[in-house]
Amino acid sequence: MIIDLLVDYKLLKDDILIIVDLIEKHKSDAEILQLMQADYSLTEKAAYEVLSRIKRHLQIKEKNMTNPQVLLLKSFLV
Repeated sequence: MIIDLLVDYKLLKDDILIIVDLIEKHKSDAEILQLMQADYSLTEKAAYEVLSRIKRHLQIKEKNMTNPQVLLLKSFLV
């Protein structure tokens, strides 16, 4: 879960948003990992774990956004 990243790796919400922005701009994993290691003092393993969790979260979110059942539910809520 994304909240765990804030605690486990002492990242700020803005740090997570910066990483998400880089992913959405289609930066390579190597570039993002290098930035995370330099800017957030993460080990290579920790940076990879953070990136993996964020990508997994984004995939789940994207899947839910296109799921017909979720879209139907959202239409009732609006």
